[in-house]
Amino acid sequence: MRRTPSCGNTASTSRRSGSESNNWMTATAVLNSRQTAARYLGIGTTMLDKLIGTRDLPTVRIGRRVMIHGDDLNEYLEGLEGPEGPEGPGS
Repeated sequence: MRRTPSCGNTASTSRRSGSESNNWMTATAVLNSRQTAARYLGIGTTMLDKLIGTRDLPTVRIGRRVMIHGDDLNEYLEGLEGPEGPEGPGS
């Protein structure tokens, strides 16, 4: 007997696996959505939009979608550390 998929939003019909829910913690994707990039940086989308607007963070447009390259996210984070490194001055 064939089972038909149930309609509704239940845990058993969810398409997201456990590993997918945590992959936003790494910017391994070539292109990331604004929401994913904001979560990765630990900021909101409004602050991300300000970084994009001031051109501190480069973007790629695909149609209407604004995407951020994973390497650009990592470079931005590295730039925040400063010349002394993550420990700060005098380390």
